[in-house]
Amino acid sequence: MSAPNKLQSAVLALASFVLLCGAAARAQLPMEGLQLKTLFTTPEERALIDRNRYRQEPRVRPAEPQPLVEEPSEPAPVPMVTVEKELLISGISISPDGTDVAWINGQMYEDGDRIDGDIRLRISARDGRLRLILPGGKTQSAAAGDRVVVSYRKKSSQ
Repeated sequence: MSAPNKLQSAVLALASFVLLCGAAARAQLPMEGLQLKTLFTTPEERALIDRNRYRQEPRVRPAEPQPLVEEPSEPAPVPMVTVEKELLISGISISPDGTDVAWINGQMYEDGDRIDGDIRLRISARDGRLRLILPGGKTQSAAAGDRVVVSYRKKSSQ
């Protein structure tokens, strides 16, 4: 059977199913003598539920005590400090296996490391330069042998 014939057969079967469901939904059931039983309740519980459901007076809930609302106090502003660092880039090593390193102020840092938790290092294998990413997104570029002074603002650690 070809694909269009299969599709036509499926559509025809679906349409027949929908028609049958519609006819079944319209069928009238005799309502006389039909009494639904309750599940999971005793006759006393059911009577209480029905009495509460069908009573005419509106339900009034007792007022709950309102908690005292304190106005939110604004946190004290954290003072900002200016940090200034001098960095001596002693060397940059580009490795074929991807472990690029830079020597800064006598310490070795790999690509992606941070200096003092603030300045992120990115080493470009393409041009052999070091990119320093400062807090706030500002960047500075340096090469081996450069002495760089970076300055940025950060929150005080008090």
